[in-house]
Amino acid sequence: MIKEIKSLRKEAEESCKSRNHEINWQKETEYSNRITQIGICRACEMEVMINTNPAPNDIDISGEAVALGCLEFIKWNEKIWKEKIDECFKNKGHQIEVVEALYQLIYPDWDNIKSIGNKPTVGKGISEYIYGKAMAFDRKQHPNAMQGGLWFNKGWSTDEKMDRWSIDMSTAEVEY
Repeated sequence: MIKEIKSLRKEAEESCKSRNHEINWQKETEYSNRITQIGICRACEMEVMINTNPAPNDIDISGEAVALGCLEFIKWNEKIWKEKIDECFKNKGHQIEVVEALYQLIYPDWDNIKSIGNKPTVGKGISEYIYGKAMAFDRKQHPNAMQGGLWFNKGWSTDEKMDRWSIDMSTAEVEY
């Protein structure tokens, strides 16, 4: 059965996005009976491949990016961090929605986590950017609440000795 390349691409992107990958698609390759396309994560360079007509012993969506989480957010630069953090604040009505979105950003399997003891640790750039956004959000959405208060209580730890735009996940105690 031949599948549409667009529907395979959408399905692959959803799977990759759930693992924190941001895919840049290469040019489609057309063969006589199939079309293939490779996508590469812009952060970690893991690949995903789609194939509209796989052989009987093959699959239509494959690659590391659909199987493994992108841990390269550890190496995201300032621009990528700001884009991702900004997205966590969009269309949110309550602080808890923002906090959950920020945790989902670094834990693709957020829904499977029972608890987090110690928190991940971030550099001062990430910390200051999130606090600034959280305080502005609270001024607008929760004017009677302590600005940035929920993030102060539930957010990530800050280490001023770390690179400004880095994260250390090893400081967190995650229970599944």
